[in-house]
Parts: sequence; structure tokens; C-alpha cells
Amino acid sequence: NGTFFYNNSPTTICGVKGKVFRANSKDNGCPDGAMYYSPTQGIKLARINSVSELPSDWLWVNSGIILQGDEIKYSPETEGYLDYLGSTIAQSDFTDVLRATAPKTFMGYNSNDGYLRLFVTTKPCTQDNIFNILKAYNCDKAIQLDGGGSCNFVAEGKKIVQGDGRKLNTILTVK
Repeated sequence: NGTFFYNNSPTTICGVKGKVFRANSKDNGCPDGAMYYSPTQGIKLARINSVSELPSDWLWVNSGIILQGDEIKYSPETEGYLDYLGSTIAQSDFTDVLRATAPKTFMGYNSNDGYLRLFVTTKPCTQDNIFNILKAYNCDKAIQLDGGGSCNFVAEGKKIVQGDGRKLNTILTVK
């Protein structure tokens, strides 16, 4: 699963080759964290309210939790939620993102070798686990995607990670 969904509809921005599955960010007024690819700009991270803010030549975009910098970790402050929801929101209000749930999916990009990697964990994973995995691959840009029961991973017909059986709305296919 590559983005967040509710009632079988994407709740965050996602699209591929100009086909937009959801054009605008969540209804809470907070821009989505997004990773996108443009042939003229490469792989980038941005906080956007709409695909109209992307370069005109974008080929794919997926929303999630931006993870970047020297400490690739999530916090509501760095994601921008406190600016929109108010300073009364505490880090503990985001325990669904911060707790160790299995599995989790995330993408990391290493600017030095040019590889974009998709990671799917097979057991409970904390933000510190994600950070360590990304650092081991020298990823300097990353985005955390949906996790938990919507995660599935199939390689060469073999199920590596089996979600909770829910129907998936988006699937990332690599050939």
C-alpha cells in the first residue's frame, strides 16, 4: 500500500505518469509530505497541498511521512502538524505512527548512488529501526508509507509479508 486510505479512497496525494488518484491533501489544512520524481529535478521531497504544485513533468508522486536530515525520524513538529493543529497537540497524540507495528513500508533514496529503495519490514518496527535501516543504505531522503494490516509484499509469486486481508487500493509493481 503506497498511501493512506479511508473508505476505499485515497486520503493523501498520489499519482503516476500524470494519472492522479487524489490531487489534494487531507482535509485538515496540513500539506501532505510527498516524494516525487521529475526527469528535470530528480527525486525530491516536498510538502504540498496539490499536485498542481509539482513540476509539470512529474512522473510519480506518493504521500507519506517525510523522513530526512541527519536524524531520519518522524515527529509531528517536523511534519508540520503542530503548525496547523495547534501547540496543544502532544507527541503522544501520534502514537499510532510512533509505536512499533508490523509491518511498515518506507522508501529511501541515496543521492550518491542514485538508487531508490523500497523497504517492507516483516516484524514490528519502531522509528529507530527505520532510521537504522535507512542509514545502513546511506539514504538521505525517505518517506514512510502506510503500515500495519495494509502491508503486503510478494516476490516472484511468494508472499513474504501478508497483511490482515483487507483489500488494497494501490499496489507498487517493480519489474
